[in-house]
Amino acid sequence: MRDIDGAEAELARIEALARRRETEGGVVWHLWGDGPPVVLFHGAAGSWRHWVRNVERLARHRLVIAADMPGFGESAAPPIPVTMDGVAGALARGIGRLLPDDARFDLVGFSLGSTIAGYVAAATGERVRRLVLVGAGGLTAPRNIEMMRVRDKQGAERMAAHRENLQRIMIHEPSAIDALALAAQAWNSDHARLRMRGVLPPMSLARLLPVIGVPADAIWGEHDQPAAGSLPERAAALKALRPEARVAIIPGAGHWVAYEAAEAFEAALHDMID
Repeated sequence: MRDIDGAEAELARIEALARRRETEGGVVWHLWGDGPPVVLFHGAAGSWRHWVRNVERLARHRLVIAADMPGFGESAAPPIPVTMDGVAGALARGIGRLLPDDARFDLVGFSLGSTIAGYVAAATGERVRRLVLVGAGGLTAPRNIEMMRVRDKQGAERMAAHRENLQRIMIHEPSAIDALALAAQAWNSDHARLRMRGVLPPMSLARLLPVIGVPADAIWGEHDQPAAGSLPERAAALKALRPEARVAIIPGAGHWVAYEAAEAFEAALHDMID
């Protein structure tokens, strides 16, 4: 447990560097740095911790604003019935409270967060300077991955289940599943209360991208598990909808590319938003 204790201390250190804000509906945000704003949306069963390896470096030149989306992390659950427009509306209003009315921002969404970012871009219009989709689904038919049950386990067995789930859906190279990844995964899993089944319409991004006037690019890991066997089709679907879109495929990385290949991911992201 010593490695996990050190990883939890590292998560706490990075969180302590942030300015914590809470907006309407109990949406919690963490802000680092100053400069042109970039807003980050995490993936399913996540929190700002999905960006734990990125926020400090991004904050050297940017105002980094990372949401805990409604029903995840520290944020309150959205009102019932849950709708994508309701979740996106709460996030759009939160951004409106955090930034001046005339401030434009780049919007980066990971996995589920990429689809929600599409809804937010539709709601905020010209305020979004560029949309970057990371590990995006919603462009082709989804691939379901069976996950191990975690909440009925304790101690070492529970941590082994987290490791297995990271291997199945998030990280390609087993050696990259380190104590920090496990600590983030465990915290995120324990604080995830929103289940998106029945809430997220299929092929959402494929329907949104033609009607939002925001430039859109995409980043995937080469071994993105939800796109296994269909990554070329996903990239082609994006290019068919947005011929001008830039697509970066990060070699050797899985779905959680911002963690597993942090520096390569950040280089690709900087090329897109800077």
